[in-house]
Amino acid sequence: MVKIIPESFEIIREEDPLKRIELAGRTCYKSEGKIEEGSAEKFVEMIIKRGHESVLEHAAIVVFTSEEIYEHILRLERREFLNLTDGIGKVGPFISGNIHAWRDLMRDPDYKADPYLWSILNFIRCEYPIFFRDLPKGTEGWPLDIHHVSLADDIFKHMSKEDRMYHEYMTIRIICNRGVTHEWVRSRRQSSYSQESTRYCNYAAGKYGNEITYINYDEYLADPIKDKKDIAEVHALCEKKYNQLIARGNKPQIARNVLPINLKTEMVITYPLFQWHYLFKLRTTKFVHPQFRELSLPLLEAVKKEKPGIFEDIVAE
Repeated sequence: MVKIIPESFEIIREEDPLKRIELAGRTCYKSEGKIEEGSAEKFVEMIIKRGHESVLEHAAIVVFTSEEIYEHILRLERREFLNLTDGIGKVGPFISGNIHAWRDLMRDPDYKADPYLWSILNFIRCEYPIFFRDLPKGTEGWPLDIHHVSLADDIFKHMSKEDRMYHEYMTIRIICNRGVTHEWVRSRRQSSYSQESTRYCNYAAGKYGNEITYINYDEYLADPIKDKKDIAEVHALCEKKYNQLIARGNKPQIARNVLPINLKTEMVITYPLFQWHYLFKLRTTKFVHPQFRELSLPLLEAVKKEKPGIFEDIVAE
């Protein structure tokens, strides 16, 4: 039987980077039921071993350091996925990046020969060993005491709004159809996505109630009666043919070809605040697809309460 649900969103407030990554990563396989005490560390070890490092982008590491390190890293060509601000008048300078970005730096063959980069990366390795213990270690005796690399408790309390925009990340889970997610992922700069995978999710299995779930969009139909009937017929046919393909031995990644764009999907999104600010400025206007706007408008109001002082200048048209 076809299932219809509305669009929705959830702001993810989990602060533990391991648990945050597990929440995002298990969305891809809809295996959230496997989350239990101690499972996050095993999950992170598994995705690193398999090379699925995009999931690591849902957690970031922020440090404050010396002007000397800041000025040096600012000049590096390979810092494109790091954010740097001088933090004048505060604790900074600040440097941040998601865990995938820090791992890429640690894989750079030149980093051991660079005392500044060497200092900060080895410090991070010591603070968060689970994310980096599979990577080559730097030389002993790294100059941490000289360069003053450190993490701060409640680090965002020490930051100006401008600093927070680049170093504070926010993660949100959205439920919508696949058409809306295709538009959402057009936001690309420092954007991280983990999405329910039709390659691996078998909707003909009991776990999914042996049914396909779609997103409701009745309010946008030109003829609510006739159009709704036509769409219901297509939904039912797609579900029937999908189940038949699975029953004949096809894998989900093949059977999914008969599913429509209105298929329900979940996606976990992590951006620095400046990227969220850009998205809301761009995607809350009257020119946006109505189903995207159906999400972005209430989400904007929710994040204004979640992050006071960050999004107040955005007024939806």
